[in-house]
Amino acid sequence: MQAAKERGIKNLKVQGNAELVVNQVKRIYQVKNERLRHYRNAVWDSIEEFDVFSIESIPRAQNDMADSLAVSASLMLPHP
Repeated sequence: MQAAKERGIKNLKVQGNAELVVNQVKRIYQVKNERLRHYRNAVWDSIEEFDVFSIESIPRAQNDMADSLAVSASLMLPHP
């Protein structure tokens, strides 16, 4: 989301293979873990910066490349 914002993208469609996380971002499920709630809140704050935002769950088999990129990115980001 940060990279999309830096590139001036205003319409963002996110596809994730973690149904739990997708549903937490969509406010369908609650986040019980305080540390994870911090990340969810950061996502919610970032969503406000886009004109159009959508998120959907897709099967992991369809998301191998994105999964690899997400793991790499998570190693570079500061943790709360």
